[in-house]
Amino acid sequence: MKNTYNKRIPDICSDYFFHYLMQQSALLRKELCIYLSHDDHIISTTVEYNDTYGTTNKGKKYIMDIVVKDDKDRYYNYEMQNGNISDNDMKRFQIYAMRLVDRQMNERESINHVHKVRQLIIYTGRAIQDFEHYQHKVNLYDKRYQVLLRKGLITMNFIQIQKKEEEEMEVMSRGLQEVMMLFADKDNYKKEQKTELGKEVVELYKKFVTSKDYIPYLQMERDKWVIDYRMQEHWDAGITQGKEEGLEEGLIKGKEEGLEEGLIKGKEEGIEEGLIKGEINGKLKSLNEMIKQKYQVDSMDWLKKCNEEQLDKVIALIFKDLTYDELKEETTK
Repeated sequence: MKNTYNKRIPDICSDYFFHYLMQQSALLRKELCIYLSHDDHIISTTVEYNDTYGTTNKGKKYIMDIVVKDDKDRYYNYEMQNGNISDNDMKRFQIYAMRLVDRQMNERESINHVHKVRQLIIYTGRAIQDFEHYQHKVNLYDKRYQVLLRKGLITMNFIQIQKKEEEEMEVMSRGLQEVMMLFADKDNYKKEQKTELGKEVVELYKKFVTSKDYIPYLQMERDKWVIDYRMQEHWDAGITQGKEEGLEEGLIKGKEEGLEEGLIKGKEEGIEEGLIKGEINGKLKSLNEMIKQKYQVDSMDWLKKCNEEQLDKVIALIFKDLTYDELKEETTK
């Protein structure tokens, strides 16, 4: 793995530009809310807040989702997802939407005034398992009797950019279709756009990469690179160490069982065990390093007691705005 970081202009589909775009473009927010609600009488929208992974020890933020409210007092949750969507991501999407239902319960006088939360994930990675089309709308549903819960409070919508060729975008406005084409190919912004929305998005993109708003993106990308690089270093070191320890242990065991047969079997078992042990050691070291940077706490003893599922939770939670005690508590739930 190369140990150099190269600054690059963010793609037009980057999550950081999408965050900037949603704050700057009232027209895009309105078009997206109309698309999700099928209500073309929406006049205005506001950005309520954007969620983040939390801050690093240097105060930089990792942007995630954006919450918008329309003039009918309805909430929408938007996110640009560039990496492949995992099972934990699917859980996170649902949690974000449920938080907005809970927020309405606290804000409003009666449950009668709680509206459906509409969520949109614009996704540039490979197709999600069982989601093979360009557009997917997910509601609560009884699979056995094929009954839809019509009064469900959450609707999750997915647009899989890489599937755009397989389906017509008839339910979208021409402006949104053009924007999705911009997200589908990083070079499409160089072409002439035909709609008002498409032109606005391209202008905002050009403004973004030449303005001070671009600087936090570079900081964020550098931080991500540092984390990825350190994880890879620890991973490689752990695998090497595990191979050596496993091979040595396998040779000893092999001698006891019989030199020739033992060497073959011992090497096989040793390398296999070493690979597993190396992967775990690498993950533990990288996670402990990240926790040290954020909380100034050495957590190796605690991490060694965590199972594989809990370690994956730590990876998902480390950038959230949690205290060290909250991180440990959430990991064991």
